[in-house]
Amino acid sequence: MAKSAERAKRAREVARVAMIVEAELTAVGTHKTSLETRAFSLITANLAIATLYFALRTQLGFTADTADGPVRTVLVIALIAVAVSVVAAVLAAVPLRYATFERSYPRQKSGQPEPEHQGLAALLDDAESGASPDLDTELLQARIYQLDRGNSSNSFKAGTILLAFVATSIAVGLFVAAIVIAAPH
Repeated sequence: MAKSAERAKRAREVARVAMIVEAELTAVGTHKTSLETRAFSLITANLAIATLYFALRTQLGFTADTADGPVRTVLVIALIAVAVSVVAAVLAAVPLRYATFERSYPRQKSGQPEPEHQGLAALLDDAESGASPDLDTELLQARIYQLDRGNSSNSFKAGTILLAFVATSIAVGLFVAAIVIAAPH
């Protein structure tokens, strides 16, 4: 009887933790969507900057090819900043899925043959054969792994968006500086 009560208590604890993990996964997914939306906004902003550059080039003959001295240097650096920003924003906008389960499940035990299946297929095999006494815990570990992967992916996306934003800001500042420097006084 005590063993049954202990097992029920453990199942309730696993269920509580699972609820928290599911809430965190929802938040991570929402954050991912927000980051990807911001990345697309930065791509659009960079397209606007490129359009402005080509308009100035066409209408005023204001190009890195024809500009002199510091104006040319500033324009070239601004164009490089736009390119860096676009690449970073595109990397952040890629809608990668978070891995659901470790591919290495079950972990290889010394002296044991290589398992027939890996990942979720192996977990299903264990559940069907009764080899996994605590399926809920295994599934919770899979969701925690997914949460870790999601947080890692979102950190990468946030970093690339920050890089894209800084590069875009630099590009805008440099384009304004080039126009001011080149303007007749």
